[in-house]
Amino acid sequence: MPPTAAESRRPDPTDLVIAGCIVAISLLTAALAGDDPGAEAPDAWWQWALVVVPAVAVAWRRAAPLVCAPFVVVGQMAIWAVDIAEVFAAPLVLIYTLAAFGDRRRRDVAIVCGVVLSATALVGAFRAPDVGVDTFGLTVLSCATAIVLGGHVAQQRAEASALAADLAVARLTQETERERAALEERARIARELHDLVGHSLSMIAVRA
Repeated sequence: MPPTAAESRRPDPTDLVIAGCIVAISLLTAALAGDDPGAEAPDAWWQWALVVVPAVAVAWRRAAPLVCAPFVVVGQMAIWAVDIAEVFAAPLVLIYTLAAFGDRRRRDVAIVCGVVLSATALVGAFRAPDVGVDTFGLTVLSCATAIVLGGHVAQQRAEASALAADLAVARLTQETERERAALEERARIARELHDLVGHSLSMIAVRA
């Protein structure tokens, strides 16, 4: 029985574990940000929620990636705007997933997400005093790496699917040939029996 629309949008257990790990790392990083002079710890409940939103959205990275994308990207941009400590993990996981497990449209969305995040980092490099050009370069490199790796995985999956399809066709052809050979053998045996019975009946008639 095929899954319903609601069941198909349920997070995969593996994705739940990944999202939980990112949430834990993000909260730990934010909590320890006070020990680092270059980072700011969240000081309001909504800032803590902002830290968690992109990580939680990762749980739906394969169940509903196009719905997950705005939460992750906008959430990451808001974190940068507020200038609080964070872990740049959720966007990379999302971009990789869109490139690796989607069609052409989802791969285009992955590229758009990478461009938007890179453009945001570039703006921050010019306007935020604590954001340098190296942050922009690291963002571009990270997003590009996620897209390339995802595209490579997608290509490998496509080749594996094509190989599986070829094997299935070859197996079906082999089964068809085997069945045809069996039918031809049965037809040959039937003809020989028909000739033998006909010859026997002719001999009986002659003797009679």
